[in-house]
Amino acid sequence: MRTWAIATVTPLLVLTACSAQTHRFDSATELRSAAVNAGLHCTGYNPTTPPAGASSSGECVGGTHAVFVVYDGENAAKKAITDATGKLTGDDAVLAGPNWYVMSSTSALDGIKDSIGGDIKSK
Repeated sequence: MRTWAIATVTPLLVLTACSAQTHRFDSATELRSAAVNAGLHCTGYNPTTPPAGASSSGECVGGTHAVFVVYDGENAAKKAITDATGKLTGDDAVLAGPNWYVMSSTSALDGIKDSIGGDIKSK
C-alpha cells in the first residue's frame, strides 16, 4: 500500500514544482500586459527608446513605477540585468527572465513573480 501511495504522490510533486515557469516575451508591451494581468497596478504605458541591445522598452504611466525591457537574445539580457542590478537604489529590484527584466519596487515584483516567472535580484 505504501509503495502505491508514494508512486502516486511523487509525480504530483514534480508537476507542482514545474508549474511556475519563466516566460519569454517578444516585446515590452507584451511583458507589461503580463505584469498587469498578474496584478501590477499600471494604468498607462509609455514606450521608451530601448537601451543598447534591447528590442523594446517602456514604463508605467500612472500606478506603480515600473520599467520593462525585452532583449532579442539571452546573452545581451544577462549583461543588461547585471548592469541594471548594479544601479538599483532604495527599495528597487529587478525581476529577470531569460530575455527580459522589470525594474520596480521589491514588493511590486513579489506580487507578480509567481505569474510571470523570473528571479528577483536586488543590490
